[in-house]
Amino acid sequence: MITQGKWEATTYLVHAGSMGCTSRFICECIRSGSVDSDEAEANARLIAAAPDLLKACKELADIFPENSMSEMDAADFKDRATRIWVASQSAKNIIAKAE
Repeated sequence: MITQGKWEATTYLVHAGSMGCTSRFICECIRSGSVDSDEAEANARLIAAAPDLLKACKELADIFPENSMSEMDAADFKDRATRIWVASQSAKNIIAKAE
């Protein structure tokens, strides 16, 4: 189970919940050696997006619960295509947040 709450990146820190007494520390992205501040901030944004990325992956996986293509029912492809489109839009928003 991952830490609950909305994960956010504040420069190099990743935390869940609002900054302050109720915030839960996730990690710090260190600037050192070949890692400059821009890269450290980008790493923090990517880590902060991890729960949303996991959710999007699970939603996509749920569209195809079958274990093989031979188990798939062609009758529900239109519904699945709609769900894939919705999941892809969600993924695009999450990717934009992470970048």
